[in-house]
Amino acid sequence: EVALENREVPIYKYQPGDQILAEMIRQCSMSGDEKQIFLKITGKKNCRVIAVYSPVRRIGKTTYAIRLGRKLAKEANVLYLGMDIGTVLTTIVRHSENLDYIVPMPVSEDIKEIDSEEWIRLIQKIIEQSIYEIVILDMDEGVRDIYRVLRICNEIHMLTIDEPVAEAKVEQFEAELELLGYEDVRRKIIRKEQRT
Repeated sequence: EVALENREVPIYKYQPGDQILAEMIRQCSMSGDEKQIFLKITGKKNCRVIAVYSPVRRIGKTTYAIRLGRKLAKEANVLYLGMDIGTVLTTIVRHSENLDYIVPMPVSEDIKEIDSEEWIRLIQKIIEQSIYEIVILDMDEGVRDIYRVLRICNEIHMLTIDEPVAEAKVEQFEAELELLGYEDVRRKIIRKEQRT
């Protein structure tokens, strides 16, 4: 029951993810302004999925993910999808400095209700049915069964700092991946050292 901005279309969020995506695609196709159509069915399957994740808190993960997205968007169609506590599909994709993104959801608790299968189906639909060549997933521990979602990514940028507690958290995370049988996820990790 919030006021909509000009050209916004409400989409009921308590429905299966594939229905939400279908409605988004339908609304975009009705737009008529080709510059505003950010999602369209293309059948293109060459899409790179990059997760940005860190077991270390308050390290600048979202800032890094957005900067990476904007940099890559100079050469390719990029979608930033915030999967941290506070963002998920609510309306049609927005655009900023060549980077497409999905606006934050108003109730952060709702993201905890989305299971890994729904995230995976959504990401697969974006890969199969959109213009995007790169999808950046800004992830944190709020994503249920996060290792399964990380498994579908091509690469994982894991932010860390040169600090003993941070290094211990990263080592614990990597050991847990190996222990739980996610060695394939561990091999996709690219450490990104951040300045303190």
